[in-house]
Amino acid sequence: SQTKMADQTSTIRKPGDDYVHYFHPKDYLHAYYRSFNGNGDKECPAVFIMRNLHQTFHSGRFKGQRLLDLGTGPSIMSIVSASKHFDITCSDYLEFINRAHSFARAGSSQSSGAL
Repeated sequence: SQTKMADQTSTIRKPGDDYVHYFHPKDYLHAYYRSFNGNGDKECPAVFIMRNLHQTFHSGRFKGQRLLDLGTGPSIMSIVSASKHFDITCSDYLEFINRAHSFARAGSSQSSGAL
């Protein structure tokens, strides 16, 4: 719905509407994970994240059998890093991302095209 306030028109959306309708996982992965090269003397953020997740889960500081990953998103870096140490449950706001992770976990050939 739209409201008019002080000669400005604004659109009121339910929380998450923009994310549901405008988030494109392939574009996100392309923008942030297409290359693992750094920029000049700066390390690639994806490499930094992977290394730190690996060190965190491999350190043994976190005990337990299960890990709940809220907001997993289209990247599987947290899943890969923790998979040797925990049984992982992934959850994301977008249902199609949850389905894609389920396909991948089950080893389905459909997972490659799920996102």
